[in-house]
Amino acid sequence: MATRKRGNIHFISIHGIEDFQIVYGRDVVNSFPVHTHEKYCIGVLEKGRASFTHKNKTVCLQGNSIYFINPGEAHQIKPIDALGFSHIVFCFGMDFIKKYFAEKEVLFFTAETIESQQISDRFIDFASQKLRSQSQYDREYELIELLSLIYPYSISAHKEVPAQNSTEHIFRVCDYIQTHPGGILSLDKLSQIACLSRFHFCRLFKAVVGVSPYDYQIQTRIKKARGLLIERKPIADIAMELGFADQSHFSRFFKRNTGVTPAGFVKMNIRL
Repeated sequence: MATRKRGNIHFISIHGIEDFQIVYGRDVVNSFPVHTHEKYCIGVLEKGRASFTHKNKTVCLQGNSIYFINPGEAHQIKPIDALGFSHIVFCFGMDFIKKYFAEKEVLFFTAETIESQQISDRFIDFASQKLRSQSQYDREYELIELLSLIYPYSISAHKEVPAQNSTEHIFRVCDYIQTHPGGILSLDKLSQIACLSRFHFCRLFKAVVGVSPYDYQIQTRIKKARGLLIERKPIADIAMELGFADQSHFSRFFKRNTGVTPAGFVKMNIRL
């Protein structure tokens, strides 16, 4: 992950996720002229108030406000108050769309702004917490989850239409995850099994199974771990066998899913 600073603006790039950048604007007090970008922009106002001019309309942005800008659309955002405003902007281009959506899919945001505490909190949490605490593998899944939240505010040319047997393919992915609980199963690999793009695979998987592919894999690992713990296999060995980074990483996820630590789970299960 690379960081670039320019005054009170930071530019964050994520290793392995190309054509994607997060821009932090902290306490922005400058007024920039009307301009355009070559990339899609999804902005979340974190604090303060800002005037947003887009498509010949001007609206007031404040906490929980989310704005959408398509490539080439003229816009301007400037502070309303002397203290300025802070916002986080997710920027991505067509190479990103081609990788995570269908090859020929072209997005167009129809909404200009929305107000949503849930969505703004998820974007801010990803930018401020998830980048630092998760691996690239985890971030990719989380990013797809974020995109799923804003996808309804867009239309798509050449939209990918899942085949009639896509549900069958999803269950095939479930079987694959269950037989490879310790493997690092990338979105690329799983979406290929499902014969879908990464984005639409994640959306369909959650619609069919009820949880994301990432959560399903974690839960599959935890179920496998419970059996191994009952057999009194060393915790460190279980962590390694099931693909966790280390024992601490395994223990954190085990407790999150079961309410107890692996050691506590062993004590709860008496062998006669």
